[in-house]
Amino acid sequence: MPSNTLFEMTRKRKVDNSVDDNGSEKKDRLSEYGYQSVPDEPSSSTVGDHHQQRTFPQKARHGNFRERGGHSNRGFRGRGGRHFGGADFGRNYENHDGHEAGMNSSVPEGESGGGREDKEAYPSELVAYLKSIEQMRLAEGHIGSSQYGAILFLSGLARLKHKRLLDLFFSGISARTIETLFYALYPVSNSQQVQLVEKFAELLCDNWNDAVGCQHSSFLIRCLARVACGLPRKGKEKEAQPPQLKFKGNEDVKTSLSRVFERIALLALDSLSSPAVENVHLSLVIQDVLEADSLAKLGKSAALVEKILEKSDEGGEDVRLLWQGKNSSRVWEKLVAACREETLQSLWETAVTGHATDVSHEATPLFSTFLSKNRWGVATALLRCAARHEELQEPLLKEMRRYFKAEKASNKLNFFYNVITLNNYNGKTFNVQHCDLQGCLLMEVLLSFKKMKTLSACLEAVPPGEVMQLVCDSFAKQHIFAKYYTIL
Repeated sequence: MPSNTLFEMTRKRKVDNSVDDNGSEKKDRLSEYGYQSVPDEPSSSTVGDHHQQRTFPQKARHGNFRERGGHSNRGFRGRGGRHFGGADFGRNYENHDGHEAGMNSSVPEGESGGGREDKEAYPSELVAYLKSIEQMRLAEGHIGSSQYGAILFLSGLARLKHKRLLDLFFSGISARTIETLFYALYPVSNSQQVQLVEKFAELLCDNWNDAVGCQHSSFLIRCLARVACGLPRKGKEKEAQPPQLKFKGNEDVKTSLSRVFERIALLALDSLSSPAVENVHLSLVIQDVLEADSLAKLGKSAALVEKILEKSDEGGEDVRLLWQGKNSSRVWEKLVAACREETLQSLWETAVTGHATDVSHEATPLFSTFLSKNRWGVATALLRCAARHEELQEPLLKEMRRYFKAEKASNKLNFFYNVITLNNYNGKTFNVQHCDLQGCLLMEVLLSFKKMKTLSACLEAVPPGEVMQLVCDSFAKQHIFAKYYTIL
């Protein structure tokens, strides 16, 4: 066959034969043999509408890859292409080698890159993760109990910008999670953990005023102070014995952690002599620092008191003002308990000597409140102070007669009965079984007063039969009559 004839036949085969001469579509001949005709390819304008039917993985925003069918992989990736997601946190991280091998073998090839989009995706995903309540509970329950998992997570947080990291410190959910992760590092044993503690502590100390004024970040400061001293998290119940300090690292680790605690303690204790200590969050930070200092036996409390006394004005007026504050007084309670005997003597001579009566004068109007709230120790201490200073006795006796229903001349003889029974006397018949231990202790101190006019009249009015009943009572015999016979 000539070549030109073959060329013409080939060109004729390329003509569309799907339509016959009458304009009707012909039946597909391949369908008779069980084959399906290939559908026409969509135009470029319709490709975007069917992007979910693509055969190859589609790269979504933030560095994630969307597989066919619209399912996206929202896991987080760390350095070196390591992939971890929310479900991975429930695994046991104690077997480190096996876990890392399993994770690295399961990473898809498309996710092994470390490009620019990968670095940008990690922090934003991580911030969203921390601000989720459910993920916070997951981190506390699983990562918080694994030191290895806590190191991985905190290392990822350390990559964030300072501004974003501070936002996490001031948020309740994220700050609670970070606090749990740091307690999981206890006891700190290597340089990587020390670097994490130093990184977060430095950022908090650089923003000290804002950090101690926020409840969430203040808990994080207290956590870092305890971890730096080798102390675990506080238990919910009061422990019978103080916790033991633990350091597993070498001397370099101890030295680095000591520097971290010294900076936190310096900032906290410098605020002790300022009015800012009345802030409840700062007060709790200082109390925890003092407690950690006492357990670690670093001796910063005594040095601080001596420094305050050196700067105090004559008479210690500024110190006494701090003692009157609601939150600052709690700080000073911890501070005094940790001082040496020499420091306490110096504090007494500077701030207390010559002003004991002033304290009693301020507390006298509150005496009825102390009694009604069962503050027997405070009430007894005030009475003992008044027993040594006669000018304080009359105001206290008036307050006591008012509380014990003996302020009038008609019922002043009931004062003795009402005190020893704590107002359980009916005014007519005395029942010795109603005698109370705390009431007898109060009466024991009252018998040492010099202002005894009302009390002497009450004792003279007691019938002999009731005297015999009181002698037979253990409380009255030990605390009332024993004292009464010594002053006769």
